[in-house]
Amino acid sequence: MMRFEKDKRVGETIKLNVFVYLAIIGIALGLAARQCFAAPPRYLIAVACFLCAVYLILCLIRFLRFLKSWENTYLLMDGDTVRGYGVDPRNGTGAAFEIGREEVADASLQEIKLTGRTLLPGLTIRTASQTYHVLGIENIKAARSRLLPGDELF
Repeated sequence: MMRFEKDKRVGETIKLNVFVYLAIIGIALGLAARQCFAAPPRYLIAVACFLCAVYLILCLIRFLRFLKSWENTYLLMDGDTVRGYGVDPRNGTGAAFEIGREEVADASLQEIKLTGRTLLPGLTIRTASQTYHVLGIENIKAARSRLLPGDELF
């Protein structure tokens, strides 16, 4: 039996992005309030700042989903069974999975986009019927080589 746990650096990256977005949301809401109460009120600018804050809140929700998925991340290979916690890279939600090792058609390393510049390491496991993305496990290259023993990664 081989168990791969979550990589702490990935969690720190996600948490940092959460804090940065919280700060930017605060700034956007502060600017919106300032524009509303300015000597000649500038409501159009205030609405634009408020809409930016709403957009950033939606992004923040996605980051929080990634954080929750990362907290549950694991990959366990026990004989002919592969268990883990997969994440949907588009919205960050996750779900546990269990497949047979013989079902694994391909396993590859992939960068999952958190933002345009922040990429998170992930392992993509493809079967004939579904694709699973395991987010941020430690020793990801060893996990890939254990899934596909004859296919070494250079």
